Amino acid sequence: MKVVVAGGGDIGVQTALILSRMGYDVTLVEKFEGRARRLAARFPELRILRKDALNTGLLHRFGLAVGALPGSLGYRFIRTCIKAGIHVVDVSYMPEDPLKLHDAARASGVAVIPDAGFAPGLTNFLVGLGVSKSGVVDDVKIYVGGLPAEPIPPLGYAATWSIDDLIEEYSRPVRIWCHGKLKVVEPLSGLEVVDVPGVGRLEAFYTDGLRTLLKTVSHKVHGCMWEKTLRYPGHAERILLLKELGFFDEVYVEVGGARVRIRDVTSAVLSRVLRKPVPDLVAMRLQVDNGGWMLVLRKGGGMLSAMAWAVASMAVSATFLLLDGHLDSKGVIPPEMLGMDEGLSRTVLRTLSNLGVTPVPLA
Repeated sequence: MKVVVAGGGDIGVQTALILSRMGYDVTLVEKFEGRARRLAARFPELRILRKDALNTGLLHRFGLAVGALPGSLGYRFIRTCIKAGIHVVDVSYMPEDPLKLHDAARASGVAVIPDAGFAPGLTNFLVGLGVSKSGVVDDVKIYVGGLPAEPIPPLGYAATWSIDDLIEEYSRPVRIWCHGKLKVVEPLSGLEVVDVPGVGRLEAFYTDGLRTLLKTVSHKVHGCMWEKTLRYPGHAERILLLKELGFFDEVYVEVGGARVRIRDVTSAVLSRVLRKPVPDLVAMRLQVDNGGWMLVLRKGGGMLSAMAWAVASMAVSATFLLLDGHLDSKGVIPPEMLGMDEGLSRTVLRTLSNLGVTPVPLA
């Protein structure tokens, strides 16, 4: 089965590299000429096509797609894949609910695995695994984040993924589940201090990462279920200042005779300041009642970044299920459903382990 990876960012490139080195026929599609040319020079082992991944005619050439586009394009990309009749694994942080595409995917005879990255993605998978072992649980607490190996001024942070999606994470209202009810809280609220072994003292605050878990497993959670993002201490305060000053607003203003959207300017500035090729790590502490898993993954072994490796490893693990015929269901199948299936969860865990991503059970 020929595979197309949509998006030439670090995550798309890392996913294409892993699949290619596993022996699959992979093409990486990148829309912008300059980036496509730079990628071809840096990664001569990859087949790179400069095309628009939202082109149905292009997708017809493949049997499976991996979407690594910005969240604003994720839902459209999945719909395009369904229209083209090909399976799709997607990692984008889209604002839409991918479960709404379930009937269309089934009618087209394809499988869609959305939110198949690190968080959401691996976190959802592990929640599904934890819930399947317990049946009914009291609480699910997800602490997760991607960080530079050391805090970097001025925000104690360096970005290893889409700046637009980062701003969206700090702006999108957060949905949590508590005692049988869906609640909406402000992003960056619920601030607490968390000690992560091997990393140190971090802060954690609410972000909207539960995604499909709110529909697939919430009925099994009697207490509360939420996600909090991990950052170095002081980060949330600085981001809140930017937010309160209006730097994340989606309104347009006139500057020097040109009409610009404030958020777009902020994204450009943060890209210049935060996109730095520094050593990074990802950290996760996921609790399902008194059990759960820990993971700290640092950059190494030729990774573009620890975050790119973590996201790509989960995406590849989900892709492998379809490429090797382990998953024959059709429709939208979020990662937690893979975790709830004993055979599929074993295969995913084995693939992750082979890629050096091994969540450690909490003592």
